[in-house]
Amino acid sequence: MKSNLCAMTPITLFKRYVWLIDTIYSAGTITKEEIDSRWSRSSLNDEHESRIPRRTFFRQKEAIQELFGVNIACDKSRGSIYYIENRDEIDRDAIRQWLISTFSVNNLLTERQHLRDKILLEDIPSGQKYLTRIIDAIDHGEQLSITYQSFFSDEAHDVIIEPYCVKLFKQRWYVLGHRPEKDEYRVYALDRMSSLSATGATYSIPSDFDAESFFADYYGVLLNRNVDTVVLRVQNLRAKYLCSLPLHHSQKVVRSDEQYTWLELHVAPTFDFIQEIRSLGNEVRIEAPAYLRDELLYDYRTSQELYNE
Repeated sequence: MKSNLCAMTPITLFKRYVWLIDTIYSAGTITKEEIDSRWSRSSLNDEHESRIPRRTFFRQKEAIQELFGVNIACDKSRGSIYYIENRDEIDRDAIRQWLISTFSVNNLLTERQHLRDKILLEDIPSGQKYLTRIIDAIDHGEQLSITYQSFFSDEAHDVIIEPYCVKLFKQRWYVLGHRPEKDEYRVYALDRMSSLSATGATYSIPSDFDAESFFADYYGVLLNRNVDTVVLRVQNLRAKYLCSLPLHHSQKVVRSDEQYTWLELHVAPTFDFIQEIRSLGNEVRIEAPAYLRDELLYDYRTSQELYNE
């Protein structure tokens, strides 16, 4: 039976595209026969095809290239081996990776309904309800008025912002907003907003603004400190974890011995960063700068006093 792509709903097509991307991406390299074998067992294969028809396969490849910018290439010298040609580019593109991963997990949950209670995901607060509206404002250059109440304020207040980018951190969505009346940048948590509306005014994001570069010196979303060189002495077992999942892109190993590894980072030591170091407890000691070590030492002594009460 031949598959009729034109008769399928957009959602069905989209799921099939993501399935094919994920199948090839996760395999690294794979033959058409192996792809067909996996497709024959997929719950998305509602027509019970034994293989993906050749013409359908190539039409899917073209659609994937157009929609996702993912190039599925074939190495005929190795016996028609398929692979993602621009894998390195995708690995560096956080948004594209997130999209593919999100839809792949959705496909997986659809295929494995009986395992839903065995796949545990993290919850993201309800601030997502403003996410689409903010992204739309960024796209169209619309100035926004938000009613906002931070955790440090007893009352909500209205703020006019020009949204520049959004960022997901520790299960919360944030927006970086330029405040035109003060000509300053502030970060706002979407789940602390109680209302959002367009002011009717427009703005333009400077052509040289780059969101990734803007946050490059920071861990998290706070912007209240300057960059410094931070040196951490880490117990070797914890160092293995931190090397596999670095705290910051600037992190590098400067030396190690039988017991410890010394890591160096060029990062702004904001509250977010300090909180992360605190969470590592006695497995990590700040070697430099001295003021940061003193801050944590004061915190630890205060905590000890609290527990000694």
